[in-house]
Amino acid sequence: MMTRFFAAILAVAMLSLSEPQSVAAQFKVFYFGVNGLTCSQCSRSVEIQLKKLPFVAAVQLDLEQTTGQLLLKDGVKVRPDAIARAIVDAGFSIRFLAAELQTAGLEQKTEQCFVYQHTAYYLQDGKLPLEDDQWQVVFTGPQFTEGKSLFWKKGKDSSVLPKNAGCRARDHYFIALKKL
Repeated sequence: MMTRFFAAILAVAMLSLSEPQSVAAQFKVFYFGVNGLTCSQCSRSVEIQLKKLPFVAAVQLDLEQTTGQLLLKDGVKVRPDAIARAIVDAGFSIRFLAAELQTAGLEQKTEQCFVYQHTAYYLQDGKLPLEDDQWQVVFTGPQFTEGKSLFWKKGKDSSVLPKNAGCRARDHYFIALKKL
């Protein structure tokens, strides 16, 4: 009886090792620039505000470059607008916001949009490079760049969805993509 039990456990273990493991889409890390970051107290203020966000595991700041990275908790919904708001709440302005996105399992709706964590992401220009496993997503629009983004099209409002938008979700962001 015991032999059959161990044989069954061994068989299940071997099957699970032989099957490819699926990797879910996820943001890996966020990168941001902060205007006005001049001292260690400034960076500490930004760090404290960012660590309050429920999806942040760790904050790394580079005072010399006035940039930072956010490492994320697994399985928690990420709110890019909350990152920008936390930096502003610390008393600074955001220069840019970007993220690395692992694309396996993304719910693509059209050539220019996808849904991730019940949030729609619209590509500002071009088509989504579906053959790539990982993208660098650059968030565009005034809430992420003080309205000075090179990717932001003049006269385009970040709160207005494109006509015939295939992606519908409560939250939405406009993005640009860069190759990693």
